[in-house]
Amino acid sequence: MHRRRVLTTAGALAATAAAGCLTADSNTSPAETTDTTTDTTTDTPAVPLSVSLDRYQPGVVAMTSPDSIGIRWGDRAALFLHVAPDGDDAPPRTDFRLRFDGSSYAPVDPDDVRLWREYGDRASAYGVEGRDGWMLFDLPRSGDAGDARLSWPGGEWGLPEGLRERLAAGFDFTVEYDFPETVEHHDRPTIALTVTNDADVPARYLGALNRSGPRVAHAPVETISFVLAPGETRTWTYEDDYFGSGLADEREVGDGQPDMTYYFESAGENREFRVRIV
Repeated sequence: MHRRRVLTTAGALAATAAAGCLTADSNTSPAETTDTTTDTTTDTPAVPLSVSLDRYQPGVVAMTSPDSIGIRWGDRAALFLHVAPDGDDAPPRTDFRLRFDGSSYAPVDPDDVRLWREYGDRASAYGVEGRDGWMLFDLPRSGDAGDARLSWPGGEWGLPEGLRERLAAGFDFTVEYDFPETVEHHDRPTIALTVTNDADVPARYLGALNRSGPRVAHAPVETISFVLAPGETRTWTYEDDYFGSGLADEREVGDGQPDMTYYFESAGENREFRVRIV
C-alpha cells in the first residue's frame, strides 16, 4: 500500500462544506467537564440552574447537504454549555445571554444549525426535548474573557477560569495527514491524522471526513473530535469499511484511475485525497 503524508498548520481561516450519503456517526466525542456553579441576582426572583461546559471547539460539524457533513463557522468558536433547571421554572432559551469580550451573545436557534451530533437523536438542545440540554453560542475565536458569564432573569453563571483562558487564547494546531495512495482490492484503507496543540491552553480539535466512490456519490465517513493538552500530540487512525457502499467494479480495478476520493475538512483546511484500488 502506497501512502502519502502531508504536514500543515491550521489557523483562524474559514472552512467550506463538502458533499455526502447519510451514514451513522460512530465517533464518540465525550463532553468536557467543569465545576458547576450557580449565582443568583437579587433584583428578580432567583431561578437556580445547573450549568457546565459541554464542549468548546473551532466551529461545528453540520450537515451541509442532505448527505454530507462539513465544518461551519470555521473562523469562529462554538461554545456548548449544558443547562439544567433545578426547579420547575425553566427560562426559555431566548432569555439567556453570554457576556464575552464586551459584547452580549444570544444562544443559537437549534433549528438554524443542522448539527451532525444531533443526527439520530444523540443529544438534545435545551428546551427542545425536555428542559435539560445543550445551549450553543457562536463566538469570536479569541477575545477578552475576564468578564465572561452566562446570565438569565434571576441568575448568572461565571465561566470558570480554565474555560475563560481557553476563550481568550483561540486555537492553534499542526496537523500531519497520512492517507493511502493505493489499497489492495477487498482491503480497508487506514487513514491517520497526527495533531499537535500548539496553544498554551487545552484545545479541542475538530474535523469532518467524507468519501466519494467506489459506488456512492458522497457519504459521511467520520467526525474527528478530541481535546489536547498544551503541546500534546495525538494520532487518530480510522480503518474505512467502504464495502457498505459497494465494491469497485472489477473492470475498473488497476486501471490507474482513482476509485475513491476522501474529502477532509477542519477549520481553515479543505483537502482531497484520491485512492486507487489495485
